[in-house]
Amino acid sequence: MWHVCDNTACARARCCRGDPTRCFNENFRRLPEGVQDWFALLAKFQGDDVPFDEAWAELTRLGLVDDLANWHDLAHGKRGASGAVT
Repeated sequence: MWHVCDNTACARARCCRGDPTRCFNENFRRLPEGVQDWFALLAKFQGDDVPFDEAWAELTRLGLVDDLANWHDLAHGKRGASGAVT
């Protein structure tokens, strides 16, 4: 999440240097839609006590794991599954 955070200390440290819960709430809207969907659906599965393996399989089936992986790769300057490069 530090990639989209306005806190320069987070960018320098390449990790959250503040309150992760507050930062998540503030920065969630800055994430790409598919990544937002990944977080929201994973939280829903956790709240519904869905086993992690089942939740991951459903997130994968919906393409949300690919969305998360592509965003992660792009945020780290790597080539994403879609072939895009930053």
